[in-house]
Order: sequence, then structure tokens, then C-alpha cells
Amino acid sequence: HPTLNTLFAGLNKSPGIVVEISVKVDGMGVDAKVKLGFKSSMQTGVNVISSGVVGSKNRVYFTGLFHSRGVVQVYDPAASNPLATTITFKDPNAAGALSSAYDPLNDAVYFATNNHPAKIVKLSLADNVQTTTTLDQATGESFPFSISVDPEASCDSSVADRESSTKFGPDEVPGDNDNTAKPAPCGIVFVTTLGQNRRDLGWATNPSIVKLNARTMTILGRVQVKVDQSEGVGPIRSCAVDTEGGQMYCGTDFYPASVIKVNI
Repeated sequence: HPTLNTLFAGLNKSPGIVVEISVKVDGMGVDAKVKLGFKSSMQTGVNVISSGVVGSKNRVYFTGLFHSRGVVQVYDPAASNPLATTITFKDPNAAGALSSAYDPLNDAVYFATNNHPAKIVKLSLADNVQTTTTLDQATGESFPFSISVDPEASCDSSVADRESSTKFGPDEVPGDNDNTAKPAPCGIVFVTTLGQNRRDLGWATNPSIVKLNARTMTILGRVQVKVDQSEGVGPIRSCAVDTEGGQMYCGTDFYPASVIKVNI
């Protein structure tokens, strides 16, 4: 939490425990030193903390994995009782979330659930309205360990959406005589599903990257990431998005691990 200079660590316990760790940085650049210190621990209203994300108004949203119907614990540091609020998923079939991400453009948190197939739940923080999209079961889109948001992306894929693009007019690119207006951003959500390698049963499913419109929650596209290693299909547990470069980097859950660069 950059405003509070606090790191929150969720523990694999039931009920879930969150540890507050103070973060202090001394110095600058390569000589800077980071000092961590224990502040406190708190018992939440969810079981087995699986993710946490900082939203607007300094609030933190913790997800509990072991719930047949997903529950989110809200931590509000400004409240007299910081853990007074829990949120239950409106969709009764949306299980506990594996991962979450915050979108500052739409002021929403997105939760990727532990369902088969996975569900993506959007929680609009301004009015607490929830919108749910279900992924594809036929292609094995389950176990979404990674979810990211590009809040500045245009959902019109026919034009570029970055300030450096020559498609924009002189207001965006100095000396450019093209008066094409920069498209308004709507945000894109990227969900990466694990993929499975069941050598014991003789089958496997490839990981998938699914793109969703952050506003409407409609699916814009998907691609299967085929990672063939000596052990077979490589499941993916983590990804990082380079929004400016238009790339995603994903790591496989194998030894030795592979890192895949995907043009998004």
C-alpha cells in the first residue's frame, strides 16, 4: 500500500490472517535500503487469503479461496472498525477468488474465481454493482492465477492507443498533420488460466490468455499459450503486463521454468 507505506501479507490459514508490515526506504537509487518491520496482525472474515489489492480511498480488498460462494474482506484504515465490511459475490456459483486486480479508470476491482470454468467478477466501487463473465469450459479456462488491467487501453483494436502513435493528431504528436483523435480509453482486463498437464491420465490443456472489455466485461479475444517442454504442456501461474510495450511475460510452473513473451 504506497500511501500507508505498508505491505500486507495474507496467510494460508482458516480463518484468514493478514499481517501488516511497515516499509521504510532509506536513501535513493541503487544505494537505497528497504527496511521492513512488523506492525500488527488481524483476523479476517474470509478463509485462506488468496489475493489482496489496493483500491480507491485507501481500501484493501482481500479474497478468501476456500468459499463455495466468493467472499471479499474489505480493510478500511480510516474506519473505526477497519474490518467491518465483507462482500459476497452476487453470483451464487462464483467461488472464492484466486487473483484480483484494480482498475483506476473505471474504479473497479476484478476477481478471478476458482471455478471450472473460471468466472470474472467486476465490483464497481462507486456503487458496489457486480458484473460476472464466465470463461470457456471447452478449452479448459480454469485456475486463473493471474489477472491484470491496462486502464489506458482503447477497446477499439483498429487503432493504436498510445501517445507515441502517429495515428493521433497534432495535439498528441508534435509536428504530426494527422488530425485523427486519440480514442478514449475503456480499459482491458487480461486473465491467464493455468492450463493442466495430467500425464497420469494422458491429457493436457494449454494455458489461455483472455482479454475482456473492462467496462462491459465482454470477451474481446483469447489465445492459447502452447508451451511444449520436455515434461509436456507447461502450466502458467504468474504473468506481468508491460502496458506501454504491449507485451505480457508469463512464467511456467515447471523445472526448469520458461518465460514466455506474448504480444498483447
